[in-house]
Amino acid sequence: MNNPTSRARVRRHLDRIYPDLGDGELESLAASILAATGIDEARMADVQSQLPGSDEVVLITYGDTFIEQSQPHLRSLQAVWNSHFASVFSTVHVLPFFPSSSDGGFAVVDYRSIDSALGDWPDLTAVVGDGGLMVDLVCNHGSAQSDWFNQFLEDRAPGRDYYSTADPDADLSMVTRPRTHPLLRPVATSSGTRHVWATFSHDQIDFDFSNPDVLIEFCSILGFYLSQGATRVRLDAIAYLWKEIGTRCIHLPETHQVVKLMRLLVDMRDPTALLITETNVPHADNISYFGEGDEAHVVYNFTLAPLIVWSLIAGHAQALTSWLGRLESPPPGCTFLNFIASHDGLGLRPIEDLISPSRAAADDRCSGDRRRCVFGVQRSGRSSAVRTQREFGRLVGWFRWGHGWAFRCSSRRDVGGARNPCVVRAFDARVAGRSRRGGSLRT
Repeated sequence: MNNPTSRARVRRHLDRIYPDLGDGELESLAASILAATGIDEARMADVQSQLPGSDEVVLITYGDTFIEQSQPHLRSLQAVWNSHFASVFSTVHVLPFFPSSSDGGFAVVDYRSIDSALGDWPDLTAVVGDGGLMVDLVCNHGSAQSDWFNQFLEDRAPGRDYYSTADPDADLSMVTRPRTHPLLRPVATSSGTRHVWATFSHDQIDFDFSNPDVLIEFCSILGFYLSQGATRVRLDAIAYLWKEIGTRCIHLPETHQVVKLMRLLVDMRDPTALLITETNVPHADNISYFGEGDEAHVVYNFTLAPLIVWSLIAGHAQALTSWLGRLESPPPGCTFLNFIASHDGLGLRPIEDLISPSRAAADDRCSGDRRRCVFGVQRSGRSSAVRTQREFGRLVGWFRWGHGWAFRCSSRRDVGGARNPCVVRAFDARVAGRSRRGGSLRT
C-alpha cells in the first residue's frame, strides 16, 4: 500500500495547529505550504533523512570574522576555510548574514538577502564548496525596522497581520521571560496604539503564527534556504514560537507541531538536509524537540557544556558522569549536536535541575565563592546574569570580548571590532587574522 500523499502528511499537522479551520481551508493551506516550500505535490512522502556520522565537526562563525578591505567578507572567510579549515571541519555554521538592525544579526530585516558588506548568495555557498552549510531560520521574531513591520504600522498587507499583539491589561504573569524589558511594546500605528509582543528585545518583534499566512511565509523561506545550498537549518529560539495568554508561552503543543511540519518539509524537499532546534532549556524540555523521532533531526546538547565547566569548578566529574550514565539515546533518525562553545556563550539553565544549591553546598571541594557564582543567577534580571557570568568567567578561564561571554570563543566581537569563530565538539579555531583596527585577531 502506498504511503499517504505529501498533502495528506502536511494536513495531519495543520489539523492540530489550526483546529478551527474547515476542511477546504486546510486543504488549500496544505497545498500552499507545499508550493511555497518548492515540493511537488505528486511526490510520495516516503523519504528517509540521512544523519551525519559521528565524525562531523562544525565550525561556528560570523560572516565578517575575517576581513580584507578589497573584497566581500565571505570571500575572505572562504580563503581561510580553504587554507586552514577544510581539512578539519565538514560543515560551517555562518551566523545570521542577513541585513539586520541589532543582536548580532538576529534582528533580521530581510530574510532573503545577504548583508552587502558580506557578499551575495554565491559567495555564501562558495565558502564551503562541497562541505555542509548551516543557516539560521529566525522565525520567532523579526526586526522592528523591516518592511513587514513598517507595513504593520501603516496597516498594509501582508505585514499588518504578521505580528503578535496583546491587550496591555491582560494577565501575562505566566509568560516565560528570558529578558527583563517589558514584554509588550506600544507602537503608534495608522489605526491607533497597539502593543506588540517582544520576547527578546523591543527591536525584535514576535511573529503571529496563529495567522496561517505567517506559516506559509516561513515555509517559503525554509525552501529558499534549501534551494540556496543550506544542508542544515537551525531554528533559532523556536521554543517561544506560539503564544497563548494564560500559558507559559514556551514549548506549547502548536510549537511542536510546527517543528514536526518543518521536519516533514525538509525531508521531502531534501533528504540530505537536517533540521536543528536551538532550545537552551533544561534537558527534559530540550530533548522534547526530538518528538518521537519526527521533530528535529538534531538537538543541541545544551547540558553538556555547563556540566563540563561545573566539573572544573568542583574538581570532580561526578555530576557529569552521573548525567551521562542516565543519558538516553535519541530516537531513531535523530542525534545530538555536542558542543562546548557557541556564539551565545554558555547558559546555566540546562543544569538547574541537575545541580541544586544544596548539592553544591554539600560539596567540600566547591568553595562558597564558586557556589555563589554558579547559583547567583536571577532569571528575572539580565544584569545579574552578566555579573554572575563575569564571576564565573574568572574561575574557568573565559574571555570577555565585547559585551558577550563565551567559553573559549567569542560571543560577539572582540575588542578590535572583528569576530572570532567558535567550533562545536570541543574544537576552537586558532587561525591568525587581522582585526578592523589593524591588530591580530585573538584566537
